[in-house]
Amino acid sequence: MREYILKQLMVTVPTLLGVSIAVFLMLHLTPGGAVEAIVLQGGAAISAETMAEMREDLGFNDPLHVQYWRFFSKAIRGDFGRSYRTQQPVTDMILQALPGTAQLAVAGLAIALVLGLSMGVISALRHNTWIDNTCMAVAMLGWSMPQFWLGLLFILLFSVRLGWLPITGQEGVKRLVMPAFTLGLSTAGVTARLVRTGMLEVLRMDYVRTARAKGLRESVVILRHVLRNALIPVVTVVGLQFGRLLGGTVVIETVFARQGVGRVALQALLTRDMPTVQGTVLFLAVVYVAVNILVDFSYAFLDPRIRYV
Repeated sequence: MREYILKQLMVTVPTLLGVSIAVFLMLHLTPGGAVEAIVLQGGAAISAETMAEMREDLGFNDPLHVQYWRFFSKAIRGDFGRSYRTQQPVTDMILQALPGTAQLAVAGLAIALVLGLSMGVISALRHNTWIDNTCMAVAMLGWSMPQFWLGLLFILLFSVRLGWLPITGQEGVKRLVMPAFTLGLSTAGVTARLVRTGMLEVLRMDYVRTARAKGLRESVVILRHVLRNALIPVVTVVGLQFGRLLGGTVVIETVFARQGVGRVALQALLTRDMPTVQGTVLFLAVVYVAVNILVDFSYAFLDPRIRYV
């Protein structure tokens, strides 16, 4: 197990290194430089000579590899610099916004798992019936519907027409319901289809027939023998979908006016706040890689035949 953990950690190093290089180059090679962005935030007119002095003082005239090393050496210590827009440390901005994003992502994932597992199990047990067709149609609709459009439909129905739920803000459970369902329905769709496919395959296995022949209750056969073995591909895809959930928070937090890392990143992009963009992207990349490592470790729990040595 120790060797496997070290191997996985070593694989993450080039991944995160590549992400940092890509983000650094994209922001430094786009039209308009960092000094122009700083001036834009200040709103005051500055002469060309002053801007040239600022570039020199801030090190923007150094070669790209020197600038990158300066950025990377600070980033690995958790220092992403200061925001051009707010003059706050980027790390502090991320930590302040993190609870809102974590709350939304966890709630969205929980809804995706509950709905996806429920529809997948029901569809597999009622294979080729109208129940199966209905569940798969709902799953396909959730997967194919753009999140921003689904969020607007929820706002129109449950807030404007029915008045059941508030539109914006993030205090209380009611303000979390619509954003979480909007975020989780797409992942619920793909989860339901995978659970259905996996269970239909496992139900044909000999050990399932043997378990039934022993007189085990059907609920025990389904939960202990069928569903557990059908979950391995589901766990893999859910781990990958978690990155999609993190990316979806940018849209959801904007639609429902919630404060979070995604909205911080969007505002930074719109104002060319490069340190904030770099910090948020790298932070989300680290979280995504960490979740996928945890997914790999969960395989041994779901399938006792898997052992990491």
